[in-house]
Amino acid sequence: MSEWDAPLLVALAAVPGTALLALATAVFLRHRKIGAANAVSFSLGIALSVALLLSLAVHTTDALYQLRGSLIALLGAPLLAYAITLTWLAIRWRINTLVMLLSGAFGLIGLYYLGGVVLMSSACGISLGGC
Repeated sequence: MSEWDAPLLVALAAVPGTALLALATAVFLRHRKIGAANAVSFSLGIALSVALLLSLAVHTTDALYQLRGSLIALLGAPLLAYAITLTWLAIRWRINTLVMLLSGAFGLIGLYYLGGVVLMSSACGISLGGC
């Protein structure tokens, strides 16, 4: 187990995912329906939470040491979570496929930038050696 050098960075890494999940939940509770934008924000929140948890697990436990250098695992797991959540919500709430594909593509841009922030903030919050 390694010591956390900057716990504030880890807390800040949790902000985007938590904010997107809270926004999606608030919109759902208000309208009782999930549209394409709400599905994308919920999926992004889940994907960012997966990125944070995976980064914390990889950098704090010795059992997952081999995954530290694996970009496929660190970048692929949030992308897979995003795709699965988005697909499940589109099927469950019968969202138009074309609208869902366009919204999902714009969500990938957000996942690219916010996912990088979350991964770097969480990794640097645990060990400042490489930051």
